[in-house]
Amino acid sequence: MTAKRFLIPAAAAAALAFTALPAQAQQAAAKTGPVAVIDMAKVFANYDKFEDVRESLKNEIKTEGAKAETLAAKVQSLQAVLQAGTISQESEEYLTKAVELKNAQTNLQAEQMRISQRFMKKEAELYKEIYRDVTNMVKMWCERKGYSLVIRFKSEGVEEASQTGDILQGMNRLVVYHTPQDDITDTIIYALDKTYASTSGKPIRDQEKLAAEAQAEAAAARSAAAAPGVTR
Repeated sequence: MTAKRFLIPAAAAAALAFTALPAQAQQAAAKTGPVAVIDMAKVFANYDKFEDVRESLKNEIKTEGAKAETLAAKVQSLQAVLQAGTISQESEEYLTKAVELKNAQTNLQAEQMRISQRFMKKEAELYKEIYRDVTNMVKMWCERKGYSLVIRFKSEGVEEASQTGDILQGMNRLVVYHTPQDDITDTIIYALDKTYASTSGKPIRDQEKLAAEAQAEAAAARSAAAAPGVTR
């Protein structure tokens, strides 16, 4: 007697296949939530802590550069003496100045390299610290709101671009469409600035106000340059 064959509907087969998955895989699938996007470049540019630490780094570089500036001035002075032609190239004094110039140039190059290497390392540490702040805040926000994936994107699209390269880059961006509520960029910036303000004691900067002031200054400069009677 031939055994009867039972055909299982496709939907039922899929359900059975899912129930056969390991519990860990089922749990992961069950936790899948909405997707968010974030403009990391905008976050970095508007995070108050990043601006403060970067400004501090600039001042430190300026202070460290004082020694290099002294050495550079010495090199220029010795070069001017040797090129003036007031000292005979056959004299002992000329030879002494030439050796002194060579040593000064060597010292200047070594100092410039030391400063460059030191601050390249400090800049890398700065970016790492800011990136850690941002990703930790994103993680906390997603866990609170139920997001399961955050995609990095560029908020400025083709509409804002004027150069061919920028237009092509905008056309090739990964995120083609998203709803406004899925863009958590401004939310993360605000949360970061609020946290930084609570630890640094500094008030949160109004980024929109700063941008408006910068635009007003640029417009005033353009108007002044275009005014009649202004010599260029």
